[in-house]
Order: sequence, then structure tokens, then C-alpha cells
Amino acid sequence: MNSQILEKLFNSKNQVKVMKFLINNSEEKFQVSELAKKIKANRPIIQKELNKLQKIKFVSSILKKRKKRYFLNQNFVLYSEIKRMFLKVEPPENSQLLKQIKRIGGVKLAALGGIFVGNKKNQADIMVVGEKMNLRKLKTFFNNLEAELGQEINYTLMNVQEFFYRQDMCDKFLIDFFEKPHKILIDKLKRKK
Repeated sequence: MNSQILEKLFNSKNQVKVMKFLINNSEEKFQVSELAKKIKANRPIIQKELNKLQKIKFVSSILKKRKKRYFLNQNFVLYSEIKRMFLKVEPPENSQLLKQIKRIGGVKLAALGGIFVGNKKNQADIMVVGEKMNLRKLKTFFNNLEAELGQEINYTLMNVQEFFYRQDMCDKFLIDFFEKPHKILIDKLKRKK
């Protein structure tokens, strides 16, 4: 293996974001603008990182309908080792998530499941219940979290009335969510346990 490959790997935060996103979405192909939007970075910066990764053959590209699309080269010499490293990276700490969720305002219940507790069988990774929540801040929170994780998050939003209605109706989704491994970040509701 050429030592220049290692020198070009991991040399910037944006490069790590690109690599993480492509590893988590290894079966898909993306335009630069799509990648930039997904990982919340400037298009020229992402283009520069893709060019570097393409030189060492970590990334490949094809032309489709006159648009260049980039994808992970799963035959890259260090692919399995790098993938294992990225899969070991933990999601943000609960305290960090709690701080971010509190900034949204109006949140009465916030619970983590799925990828945050190591159980990919959960239907939702995050459940947020609230009243008069700032939806713009909530959307920004989810977008930033997806960019940081390099993958989409399954989240469920409800107002308090809907939550209690579904709880009273013994809603299968709620029962499944709370019976499977989960962590409560905020609980200002007097819910049935």
C-alpha cells in the first residue's frame, strides 16, 4: 500500500463527513450538490474533498444524464478497515443532545431509540412530543444531527394531545418503542409507564 494514500485520508473534518456519509450510503450515487446539502457543507469544499478521495480511489464517479455522480469504491484497498472504524464511532452524547433539544423550546418528551441505543430494529431513532415547538429549530436540529451521523434519522413528532390519545388507544408504535431499549432525555408528561 502506498503511504500517500494514508496521508490523504483523514486530513479534514469535511473529508471525514464525506467518507462517513458515503460509507453509510454505500449503495447510492450522489451529485456534489446533494452531498453538500446532506452533510451541510459548501459545494466547492465538498468538490475538493471528492477530488482528493477520487485520486486515491476511495471514491469513483460516473456521468449520468450529463451530471457527475460520486459513489464509494467498495474495492478500495482499505475499505473494510475504514468501514469498521467509522461504524465504531458513537452518536453524540446524550447530554449534548439534551442541550440541543432544550433549545428547541416546548419539548415535553424526548426519547432515544434505534441507532442511539444500538437497536436498529426500533421504528424510530428519536421521539419528540411537545407543544408550540419551534419547528424551524427542530428541523435544523434533525438536519445537523443527520449531517453529523452521516445517515438519515427516523424520527417521530407528536403534540401532547396526540401522544395521550395514542397512549390511551394502546397504540402499537408507542408500545413497541417503549418496550424496546430506549433512553429518556426529557419527560415532563405524566405518562403511563
